[in-house]
Amino acid sequence: MLLSEYYTEKKEQLSKLTDDAAYDVKILICTALGMTESSFFTNMHLDMTDEQTENADALLSRRLSGEPLQYILGKWSFMGLDFYVNPSVLIPRQDTETLAERAIEEILRHNYDKVLDMCTGSGCIGITIAKKTAAKVTLCDISDDALSVAKQNADLNGVCVDIITSDMFTDIDGKFDMITINPPYLTKEDMDNLQAEVKYEPYDALFGGDDGLKYYRIIAENYRNYLNEGGILLLEIGEKQGEAVKSMFNNAVIFPDICGKDRVVAVRQ
Repeated sequence: MLLSEYYTEKKEQLSKLTDDAAYDVKILICTALGMTESSFFTNMHLDMTDEQTENADALLSRRLSGEPLQYILGKWSFMGLDFYVNPSVLIPRQDTETLAERAIEEILRHNYDKVLDMCTGSGCIGITIAKKTAAKVTLCDISDDALSVAKQNADLNGVCVDIITSDMFTDIDGKFDMITINPPYLTKEDMDNLQAEVKYEPYDALFGGDDGLKYYRIIAENYRNYLNEGGILLLEIGEKQGEAVKSMFNNAVIFPDICGKDRVVAVRQ
């Protein structure tokens, strides 16, 4: 089968699952055939071998079953850096770049030195901060499997970070100039209506209690004991949670993401 025919067939099949079918099929074919994205459309005349077809089928069957592209590839980009991902961690998303960008801006402006990245997952926030600033970063998560991925990502990006297993603040010692947290914040209703792809991601990293605010209450009760005077707490939030989360803290400010939706709550100590 010609590559052009194979691409058209698989794109049509995948279009029933995602609006990104054309991109996903192209990336997975390139991965299976060891082809660069830039050369993909110039190779449409290629007559695929049985082995090439089998390799591409193996990847595309996973995508057609609903498995996220990022888990199939095993790596994804966040703020220009590569991160390993698997079902132990949330997939890094552009929404979360708002939190990382705000953190970096605050560090550079106020010369913050010590940063705690809680609920770190893949480590994308904390590792990006460590890569782009001189801050000393501690990564924290309740999941040892997630922290194993975070350690690999720290090595991948050439940064030195401390890593602590802790259920929120339970095993955290000392104080920090900045605390960044992307906590679980989906509601029960959200969880009942998850897209097929999101169901592959770790449940405990998504579900924030019936109203989605469980972990923000824990944070509001405890964060002052771990934040230096003049420091800042940065929280990712769901787009409809801004006012509810803001009301839990003094001196809180809401920042929008690139689409203008509420995405980050900042609290100064």
